[in-house]
Amino acid sequence: MHDQVVHLRALFARRAAHGRQEMDRITHGVLAATMVDLETALDHCHAIFSPPPHDRFRFHLGGHRDIRLAFYNGLRGAAAIMLAAFVYECTAWPGGMGFIAITTLVCGLFATRENPVVGTTRFLSGAVWSAIAAGSLDLWILPYLTDYEEFAFVLGIFLFVGGLAKCNRGTAGAAAAYGLLMPNLLMPGNQSRVDEVTFLNGAFHTVLAVGLSVLVFRLVLPFRARDERLRFGMHIRGELRRLCLVPLPPSPQWWIGTSVDRIGRMVRHATHEKDTTAASGIRLMLMFSSVGLNILLLRQLKRQRRDTVSDVITALLRALVRYRPVSPRGIAVVRATRRRLARMEKADPGNGRLLEVLACLDGISRTATACVAAMAAGVE
Repeated sequence: MHDQVVHLRALFARRAAHGRQEMDRITHGVLAATMVDLETALDHCHAIFSPPPHDRFRFHLGGHRDIRLAFYNGLRGAAAIMLAAFVYECTAWPGGMGFIAITTLVCGLFATRENPVVGTTRFLSGAVWSAIAAGSLDLWILPYLTDYEEFAFVLGIFLFVGGLAKCNRGTAGAAAAYGLLMPNLLMPGNQSRVDEVTFLNGAFHTVLAVGLSVLVFRLVLPFRARDERLRFGMHIRGELRRLCLVPLPPSPQWWIGTSVDRIGRMVRHATHEKDTTAASGIRLMLMFSSVGLNILLLRQLKRQRRDTVSDVITALLRALVRYRPVSPRGIAVVRATRRRLARMEKADPGNGRLLEVLACLDGISRTATACVAAMAAGVE
């Protein structure tokens, strides 16, 4: 496969240099660059499957940081804890401190999800089942056990059931709450067990704390997939202008990874909320990502060499910062720049650098035109 890629790269480079028509030269130039990327990818695959001795390389996957979602989760958690503290203050409930502690724990667990509402009701059902299972053990089985080994065996059976439920996708959320809360409700000791009054009080404040957390996360600043999609769209449109402006732009690989992560999050949000109208919005996000990738490729080509082509690219990027890449005026600027570079390519046919720049401009022009048409049609 590596030899075939090398052969195709040479073939496409030769056709790009000696093609008769402009679009043929551009197409074969893009294919030649693709073969270079594919050759690099094959080298990486070979290094993965046959690593050199003493290889310490590890892939670094950057995490997604959403400041707005973190702030909202903080407000939800604060509201739940303040409500729990208000109940404790008004009732002087002996289990109030445990109620506040479990509320804090569950809010922290919900806040780790990209969609904090997903799985909350299943977690509540798991808390209810954990109270039922622990009640069965504490009220009907433990009084008849005399050795700690017998108790460990019986408890192992109950936990084994929770482990089986964890393997099923439909019951995994409930099983997580079951495995976390059920042993805590029993509070086993070597020579003692929890009395009925203490157990019922602990089970009540545990289930009530989970229910309060679920209620707060569903009612306080409720999560909506459509709002997240609109926010991502506004953010990436602003990023396209920043990509033209920032002194140290990110690498195309970083942009691809970030775009895939965002689109994957949007797909998961739409799936969880059964949003059948999200497909066109996700497709629009994908086109925005394609425009950003071509902008970054243009900036890479500009940094390769200081000549007339790099000056033209610099003027184009400054114009895109002013008029925005995805706008009718931005598209007009891109097309005017393309006509200027096309005349330069006719004077120097087969120039690989010019062919790559023309390919990037074609990608920006066509994709931005499709984005403008989609937004004019009402796509969000």
